[in-house]
Amino acid sequence: MADVKDRVKEGIDSGADKTKQATDQAARAAKHGTDQAAGLASSAMETAKNVGSSMANAAGQAKETVKDWASQAGEGISQAAGTVKDWASQAGEGIGQAAGSVKDTAAAAYERTSEVAEYAGEELTGMVRRYPITSVLIGLGVGFLLGRMARNS
Repeated sequence: MADVKDRVKEGIDSGADKTKQATDQAARAAKHGTDQAAGLASSAMETAKNVGSSMANAAGQAKETVKDWASQAGEGISQAAGTVKDWASQAGEGIGQAAGSVKDTAAAAYERTSEVAEYAGEELTGMVRRYPITSVLIGLGVGFLLGRMARNS
């Protein structure tokens, strides 16, 4: 009787260890997803900065070209150049604000994803501790399904 009891206890302990390993692996996967989201956000921010820089360069070149034309054509064109200069300045400010907004949004998304992943890991660990047998059975089922999927791929 004690032998059966020891076997059951070993099975439960083994299942709990495997479940903990699965939980840790899920947490690592969530962290990896968070890191990838941060990379994508960083890439989007860098692209926005590059577009802003290109726009600013183009606006600067347009500004210089318009200044040259204004000096050659007289006061009427000079007034038009002043208007274009103001528009270019406003466009540059808008692009800078947009890049800042993209950066803030990406940082907030990264932070929220990190919080959700951490909470999910804590919640999963708590569930495993409260329901160890159910967790072992679920772990076995998930492992079986993953094995079947891996074999079929």
